[in-house]
Amino acid sequence: MTQAICLHCGAEKLGAFTPCPACQAIPSGEDQLAFSMALCEHLHSTRDLTVFAADIRAHRKLVFALGVLEQAREALKDKQLVAMLGMVANRTQQPKCSTVKADA
Repeated sequence: MTQAICLHCGAEKLGAFTPCPACQAIPSGEDQLAFSMALCEHLHSTRDLTVFAADIRAHRKLVFALGVLEQAREALKDKQLVAMLGMVANRTQQPKCSTVKADA
């Protein structure tokens, strides 16, 4: 499986579209799926993912290199990937992780 980062809480997980082991969030909808794809090792290095995870935990806006989200959206057009995503879309909706602000 692919190393990925949860777009809701910044936790590490295996697979861009799998439930987060920390907050149980499952990406849904086109934008969340594209962001989840962008937050995996197919489009970023492990080092980049570590930085994105820290940004998410600190509630900072994610900034991807030019074209990364377009690349992720294009990858979502892959028939095999779409078939796998269909399984995710049929699951019951999981609660989103709560937002916790760190003490400064």
